[in-house]
Amino acid sequence: MSISLIFFIKRWCVVYKFPNKPMFLDIEVYPNYLLFAFRKNQKLYTFEAYDSAFSAGDIKKMKKLLTKNTIVTFNGKKYDEPLVQYALLKKATANQIHLASKSIIEQKQHSYMIYRTARIRRDDLIDIDHIDIMDVAKGSASLKLYGTRIHSKKLWELPFDPMKPVTKKEAKKLKQYCENDLIVTEDLWNVLKTDINLRIDMSNKYGLDLRSLKGANIAQNVILKEVGYTGARMSPPPFIKIKLPKYIKFKTKEFKELRDYISSHNFLVSDSGKVELPAKLKQWEFSHKYHIQLGIGGLHLSPSSQSFYSDKKWTYLDIDVTSFYPTMIIKNKFLIKHLGKSFLSVLEDFYNTRIYELKPKLATLKKGTKEYDDALALSNGYKLILNSFFGKTGEKFSKLYDPSVMLHTTLTGQLILLMYIETLELAGYEVVYGNTDGITIRVKRKDIDKVKKIIKKLDEKCKVTMEFETFKTMHLRDVNSFVNITESGYIKAKGAYTPPFIDFDGSINSNSLDKNIDAPVVYEAVRQFLHNGTPLDVTIRECDDIRQFLVARQVRGGGLWSGDIPELYPDDWQEKLNSKRGLTKKIIKEREKLEAMWVKDNGVYLGKVVRFYYSNSGGHSIHYKSNGNKVPKSDDAKPMMDLIDTIPSDLDYDKYIMYAKQALVDVGITT
Repeated sequence: MSISLIFFIKRWCVVYKFPNKPMFLDIEVYPNYLLFAFRKNQKLYTFEAYDSAFSAGDIKKMKKLLTKNTIVTFNGKKYDEPLVQYALLKKATANQIHLASKSIIEQKQHSYMIYRTARIRRDDLIDIDHIDIMDVAKGSASLKLYGTRIHSKKLWELPFDPMKPVTKKEAKKLKQYCENDLIVTEDLWNVLKTDINLRIDMSNKYGLDLRSLKGANIAQNVILKEVGYTGARMSPPPFIKIKLPKYIKFKTKEFKELRDYISSHNFLVSDSGKVELPAKLKQWEFSHKYHIQLGIGGLHLSPSSQSFYSDKKWTYLDIDVTSFYPTMIIKNKFLIKHLGKSFLSVLEDFYNTRIYELKPKLATLKKGTKEYDDALALSNGYKLILNSFFGKTGEKFSKLYDPSVMLHTTLTGQLILLMYIETLELAGYEVVYGNTDGITIRVKRKDIDKVKKIIKKLDEKCKVTMEFETFKTMHLRDVNSFVNITESGYIKAKGAYTPPFIDFDGSINSNSLDKNIDAPVVYEAVRQFLHNGTPLDVTIRECDDIRQFLVARQVRGGGLWSGDIPELYPDDWQEKLNSKRGLTKKIIKEREKLEAMWVKDNGVYLGKVVRFYYSNSGGHSIHYKSNGNKVPKSDDAKPMMDLIDTIPSDLDYDKYIMYAKQALVDVGITT
């Protein structure tokens, strides 16, 4: 039996378990210096090489650490692992590893090219049980930016330019920096445990290592394995002709014209594989009271800066489609051609098992039992696949790519929602909101059952299932940012008004990991004001958690903190003031330029990710290192790169209250 076959069988037959005590790995690479650092159980293991390669003894020790532990990294699959393999297998020097590092960073070179250049065969690779959590975390961000979202204690910027040699004194500081990165990686690992466990369960079920993948890539790999497809990707077609389902029918002229246009138009596909939405469709004029916007992704209908209130006679009925895109693909048989009919069979099996078997089963099982946990893990796995795979149909380099399926699904979905909008408004009900997979209507309470009967008939015709919720109040900034209060007392928020990743009661909102922190206390004050009338200043002044006052920004090129800037004016400012012309716009602009130059020369460098709070102790702010210009919304910002546990004495409560009032104005409310 060949070595490669033995390796394949070993990897395929492995049973993955959750590593309660993983070993975290991070490396620093400089032209004359290598630092490979490992951390486990709060103990740090470091290995250094100056100019030369690692010693034989260190290589032996590192190989043992790598093969006897589950290794966890952030971006390690693309960066750390190939460089570690190269350094240990080929006894490469610091300069050789630095050149390979540059090719990864600057040329986006893949790991297999690193191995090919270094003449490393796949069979020779060190067998590392490796989990890379970069793609497990929701969204796309740097480790330090995730560190701000999960409130890691210390944020350190790389202290020295990685393109220049370092001294031994500087190398000591690099060790401290690297250890802090390992601590932040462990912080992120700890908040991702549920996501890791789900990936481990799915890896064992399907015989694939899915532990380091985004949800969409997991869905793709599982579907391809279940279908048994190993062929090539689909090439982009020149254009797509839409064949709408026969049940898409309208009564009004404007909607009929829209249907006819979509049916007759050739939708062009660019060389990048993206479908081009014609300008006419983007700017389609509807006679609706509120603006309706069509798009490749979905339909938007929403007033801006407006609030709605239910009363004894009227309420707002929210109507959402259950698993909209998967349902449409299955029911309308939108087939990814190169995968064949088995694609739909696999998708339908996932859907039916989750909706009709696992959901009812979970309702009968006791939480905390093994049977419940097993059923929940299976249900969550199917949910991840069903919710994640669709985006791949529009990605040129995915084996699920089929822009015809993508476009048929999104356009059919928008036309279905327009059918509901037309039918309900012709029946006398006002639609006040719509977005991708649902709409909200204003309805008399006595008519709710009548509306549900109308909806049921449309559901049967359109092959979807609607779910209902009634809102006590709706507060819309725009289609993607709102706070709605359900009549059952639940706060449904989106966009800027969504609770932060770590909420005020310490709970985790996993859907918010892709959002930067932006003074969460402001939006908590807004939510509580809208929910139960709590005054804004009460929520803000009574909050004793500094994390809820923090703001994080990614600053392109790095940020400088100004401290107190001296008064700087053009030479002739006094003369112009004496002429009673005051500070003209020209003087103000000249003053801003002088301030920018002063900050460039005197500012304290913070890094590319900055964390701060608003202070009342002076006129400081944060500026771009590149040009000295002020970072937006950073007036009175005071850095907190090292998190403290108490509220600073100079925290400016009034500024947070001002921002909360503005957030209310943004939904049409003045206080």
